[in-house]
Amino acid sequence: MLKQFKGFIKYTEKEYKDLLDESIIVVDTNILLYFYKYPSKQSAGRLLEILRKFKKKNRLWIPHQVALEYFFNYEDNMYNQKEGYENIEKNLKSLRGEAKSFLQNAQDANPFIRIEDFKFFIESLDETNKELEEKVKEEIDNLPNSNEIHDRILELLNNNVGESYNQDEIAYGARMLP
Repeated sequence: MLKQFKGFIKYTEKEYKDLLDESIIVVDTNILLYFYKYPSKQSAGRLLEILRKFKKKNRLWIPHQVALEYFFNYEDNMYNQKEGYENIEKNLKSLRGEAKSFLQNAQDANPFIRIEDFKFFIESLDETNKELEEKVKEEIDNLPNSNEIHDRILELLNNNVGESYNQDEIAYGARMLP
């Protein structure tokens, strides 16, 4: 009975070593798409290298449905990180215009307010925007190369994807559901 719940019970060192040495690794679509979401080239590269090693040992298997879902979704994920950083930059930079407009509106509503005394704020935003540009560029430069990731995933998929189910097998599986 305990074998059925082995995942909940601590493995012995030997069992753990056997799992690492003998298990077949099966990835799902999220794993493949997550490569486009890693924050650095190093982290994506490390996991791709691990999966490549499992493939070399014939211990990596990718179900057909996983590969299919990957091909349907990878383009939507390839540039999300970069677009996210660019969106941060665009929206934070827009604060300068909003601040300038706010000061002008304050003066228009109250002509005796001296907005010149608050221009330091706009100037500080100019400096901050320069720092922002540098930081965003640094973050984007550190992102994994989406085209390179796609090529490496294609290498993993090559000769490593299971067969698709035919319509009879799908219908039979649907009949088995409660």
